[in-house]
Amino acid sequence: MVYNCSQRVLVFSTFILASLFLLSSCELWPTKPSLEETQINKNVHKGLLISETLKPITINKTKVAAADLTNLRNAYAELVPQIKNQKQKLQITKRLASLEMFLAEQQQEQGEISDKGYYTQAIEAYRSLQQQSAQLPENALGLEGEHIAYQLSRALELQGDTQGSFDALQNLIEKYPKSKYIAEAHFRQGEYLFARSLFKQASSAYTQAIQYPTSDYFAISAYMLGWSEFKLERYFPAVQAFGQVLDKYLGSYAWAKGTLPFTPELKTGEQRLVKDSLRIMSLVFSYNTASTFDDHSLSAYIDKVGPRHYDHQLFDSLAQLQLNNDRYKDSAKVYLAFAERYPAHPKAPGFYVKHIDAFILGKFPSLVMPAKRGFVEMFGVNGEIWPNNYIEEQAAVKPFLRQYLDELSQYEHARAQLLVKSSESNIPQSNKPQSNTNKKHIAAFTLAARWYQEYIDTFTGEVEAVEKRFLLAESLFDAGQKLAAITEFERYAYGTPQGTKAPEAGYAAILSYRSALTDLAKSGTEVETTNELQEAWLTSQLRFIETFPADQRANDIGLTLMQSRFENSQFERAINVADWLLTRQVNQQMTLSASLVAAHSWFALEKFADAESAYLSVLSQLTVNDARYADMQERLGVSIYKQGELILAETKELTPEFAQKEHNQVISKWLQIVTQLPDTKVRLNAHYDVTTLLLKQKQWSQAIELMQGFAERFPEDKLTANIPEKLIFAYEQNQQWVPAADGLYKLWQQQPDTENGRLSLWTAAEYYKKADVREQYLPAFRQYAHRYPQPFDTAMEARFMMSEFYLESNESSKRRFWLNKMIQANKAAADTQTIRSQYLAAMSSLVFAHDAGYIFDKIKLTLPLKTSLTKKRQAMDKALTQYDQVMAYGVAEFSTTANFKIAEIFRSLSNDLMESQRPKGLSALELEQYDMLLEEQAYPFEEQAIELHESNVQRSWKGNYDSWVQNSIEKLSELLPVRYGKVEQVEELKDDLY
Repeated sequence: MVYNCSQRVLVFSTFILASLFLLSSCELWPTKPSLEETQINKNVHKGLLISETLKPITINKTKVAAADLTNLRNAYAELVPQIKNQKQKLQITKRLASLEMFLAEQQQEQGEISDKGYYTQAIEAYRSLQQQSAQLPENALGLEGEHIAYQLSRALELQGDTQGSFDALQNLIEKYPKSKYIAEAHFRQGEYLFARSLFKQASSAYTQAIQYPTSDYFAISAYMLGWSEFKLERYFPAVQAFGQVLDKYLGSYAWAKGTLPFTPELKTGEQRLVKDSLRIMSLVFSYNTASTFDDHSLSAYIDKVGPRHYDHQLFDSLAQLQLNNDRYKDSAKVYLAFAERYPAHPKAPGFYVKHIDAFILGKFPSLVMPAKRGFVEMFGVNGEIWPNNYIEEQAAVKPFLRQYLDELSQYEHARAQLLVKSSESNIPQSNKPQSNTNKKHIAAFTLAARWYQEYIDTFTGEVEAVEKRFLLAESLFDAGQKLAAITEFERYAYGTPQGTKAPEAGYAAILSYRSALTDLAKSGTEVETTNELQEAWLTSQLRFIETFPADQRANDIGLTLMQSRFENSQFERAINVADWLLTRQVNQQMTLSASLVAAHSWFALEKFADAESAYLSVLSQLTVNDARYADMQERLGVSIYKQGELILAETKELTPEFAQKEHNQVISKWLQIVTQLPDTKVRLNAHYDVTTLLLKQKQWSQAIELMQGFAERFPEDKLTANIPEKLIFAYEQNQQWVPAADGLYKLWQQQPDTENGRLSLWTAAEYYKKADVREQYLPAFRQYAHRYPQPFDTAMEARFMMSEFYLESNESSKRRFWLNKMIQANKAAADTQTIRSQYLAAMSSLVFAHDAGYIFDKIKLTLPLKTSLTKKRQAMDKALTQYDQVMAYGVAEFSTTANFKIAEIFRSLSNDLMESQRPKGLSALELEQYDMLLEEQAYPFEEQAIELHESNVQRSWKGNYDSWVQNSIEKLSELLPVRYGKVEQVEELKDDLY
């Protein structure tokens, strides 16, 4: 707020630097302004601070004539005694006091002389108001009361009574603690105390003033609080207070990624206040004594109060102060501290550069290179900051990275080379190492490689980056990282774009591979790893000759590559290189080497037609006396032989008639070997296989002739042992059973205890039987049945065959011998019994059951009946047991037979009882009684017979109907004619029913 006066009051003592401000009494003691004044006040005087160097703001006001104001004041003065109403009198007195203030201000502006002072009457008026209000109820004046107290302190200040003003302010504070003037009151008290060097009391007053952050006096109060604490040497509270000034004008929020640091638009006075706060804070942070506060560093301060978005200004101010005081290391330390605290801050790279520059200015060369290294590690592409930076931020950092990376890589590379040179100069010439393995050298070369790599990663695609790759590869090799060096040499040589020394790099990669393989061989590395590296080396050689065919080293590399490909069984690739060499101008020895590799490779790839041509080419380059000539002939023969094999493999799915042409071609080729290459080892195989092929073509006579010739020509060869079997096969196919059987029988005799011998004997027996040579096949089957109980099924068939032979010859006892063998063998087989063995055993058992039944039938019931009946029953029990055993096999064909026979045994016994002899001398009555007794004995057997026949008939219900079931039906029709003797009547339906 503005009031009319021209006098200024100095707020701070002259010991404060010239950048401090004067407080105008006009500004500090406002009266009620006009609307125009209010707007100007808001736009210009928010902080109530104005620089010494600034011209005061001129405000045009409408002046009230002094005479008018005096008359008005006199009128109010005469009126006051006449008013009896206390409240009205108080209001008139208040207006009178305001008029006194206006008149005093006018007089002061116009420079009128006053012995008592300009504001004496105004002071008296305001004191009179306070006295009158004291007689009224509490708070009778309300807000006007605090205004009167405020105006009184103001008038006292303007009158020069600073103590009185201080007391008036104290009264205001005590009586109106929530007054709108409370912040100003505390501030003014602080000013009074500070001016008298009562810094502790002033600090308390300013502390009260800053409790009102929205007050216009907040910033200046915080600022003066900082100075008060500074004077008291309480530095941490001091910088906290100055920090509140910065918070007020710069904002207290913390910096975040994505927001750029900025400087708010501040008025000149505010800017100076901010600038001086930064200066004093920097001064505190620069102290090196421990008497400041626990940790007086700027970083410690930020840790305690929390980060702010303007922290970069604090660091910059402190660093500049240190730099101005020639404290270069301290300045560098401050800049570095900011970059390390806020590495993602947009100002961080610049501060780091200033950190480096401080070392340069301070002439600390030993610190410069490590600092540049630190910059690259923090802000380079491999640091944590780079991926999160915006493109603009990366672009801003790149110029420094280009410079520093170039310097770092060159420095480390040069240092490494010097170390190598120094090391070798101390070693005798004969003992100089082939490669550097010294740890210091390796470390230096490794660092150089690191910086070359980072330069490439940072400036990918640039010409300089491409050329750096060659230096990178050299550094890696010298550092002992040969595999990594190979990768970089090849990128340089074959990448896009290629380096200017691409052939040298390609050749260097090949040499590096060789060196790396040597190292692996010495270290005993796993074969798999070595093979992988070997393959990569070969690939590198191929790339070289393809990319740089005109290079003078290409032919030698090609020859080495071809041989290596062949030795590693990479035959197609070996052929490709061999063909490449044969198209170039090479010497005779290289031509022969290429031809040999091509021939051997075609053979290994089973491209035997190509191999035949290649071997013929090799033979054309050799003389007959050459030690390799015979071997090449042998390989030529094998190539021809293998072609035949392949043709056969391709036609194996074809029928002989469709494959006849191809087979003839194979025969022709193999006979070519026999006739044209008779001294080769492969001739034997060709001769043998021709016979096999003829067998497949069913040319039995020719095949037999060739096999016999082979056996005669190569009697000791192991293949000759197979000739008998092939001859047997030929006889079999020609249906010459006796010769075939004779051959098989001989095979059995040679190896009777082998599986092949067993099969040979069985087949021989069958062939003899086909030829119907009984004197041969019967002994063969007998020998088989006695010698080979396993396999079970075959042994059972052999026994069956023997039983059939003796059935035909009517040699019943011999037949029953083999029948019993089948029964016993099936029983011994237990769980391995088969359906066939069960059948044969059931059949055999039925024969023995019939034998028992025959014996039963032959026994007649004669007198004495008891004796003959006992024999009959014993025979019956044996027969029933035998038939029960037949039924136990569960073979339907024989079960129905056994069932019928059992039923007939019971019926026969019943009939035999009824037809048995009667004792002599019986009377008619006795005879009748005897017959009745016999009938009682015979009837159960007849009933049993009926029941058994019926059970046999019931088998037909389950689908088991045969002649023995039909026989049971016929027997039942005799035994039970009413039920089973009915004749089926068939009546034909006539078509006319439809």
